[in-house]
Amino acid sequence: ELTDMILGMKAGVLGEQGITLHCKGNLSPMKFMKQVDCCILFSNLLDNAIEANAKVNGKKYIVIQAKMTGGLFYLEIANPMQGKF
Repeated sequence: ELTDMILGMKAGVLGEQGITLHCKGNLSPMKFMKQVDCCILFSNLLDNAIEANAKVNGKKYIVIQAKMTGGLFYLEIANPMQGKF
């Protein structure tokens, strides 16, 4: 629920900057974390992705994928970036 709220709060910025958001998966396995820690982590990851998109000329996007595999939870946030990693 809180991650949905965070996405809703960031929706305006995404729209203003022309960033397309794609989400795939289920974040409910993040319940192993305290809610406050989950919100801080997720919000910081989104802020970093938005900041990286702001520096890019061309297609702007954020892809969020979440999945459980072999008892492990994976959260991936992908975005374009300017320069080298």
